[in-house]
Amino acid sequence: AGSGLRMAAGLSEYWLIRGMLEEGADWLDGALQRATGPAGARAAALTGLALFTSLRGEFHRGGELFEASIALHELAEDLPGRARALALLGYWRANRGDREGSARALDRALALATQSQDRHPAAFAQLMAAMAASLFADTALARSHAAQSVELFTRAGTSTFVVTVENFAGSASQSFTITIAASAN
Repeated sequence: AGSGLRMAAGLSEYWLIRGMLEEGADWLDGALQRATGPAGARAAALTGLALFTSLRGEFHRGGELFEASIALHELAEDLPGRARALALLGYWRANRGDREGSARALDRALALATQSQDRHPAAFAQLMAAMAASLFADTALARSHAAQSVELFTRAGTSTFVVTVENFAGSASQSFTITIAASAN
């Protein structure tokens, strides 16, 4: 049962990228119900379920699931997972119009992510901070976070999220795209 939980959590990105929110949510929810599993695997599965639940419009439940996943990541002493869940919570709160709650979650995510040797958590937190700033029409802050995200992802050898940042930036404004493209080179 624990391996099913880890597998379902690991497939979260696959389901998200392909827009398979219902399938992903069903698998994650089922895996969480069947397995007690290690705290880290449960936390990762809860983070994915929180994201899918929120994207399907169940905002209250999504927020509860994000909070539960953050607590489990802390229990498991999973710094990168906790930073990722906090970054997603920050963006989720920005989508809900909660500027202060978003800033608190994103500040915590960025602080935790910088403690990790892996650059991916910090790059992802910067990406979520850029997207949140964009929602609040703070273009200068969005540009700054996006440029830092691109730099971190690029130094980590990841191009997937660089493309995501560039696509996000392209939808925000033409000058933003130029800034990001210059940062990626």
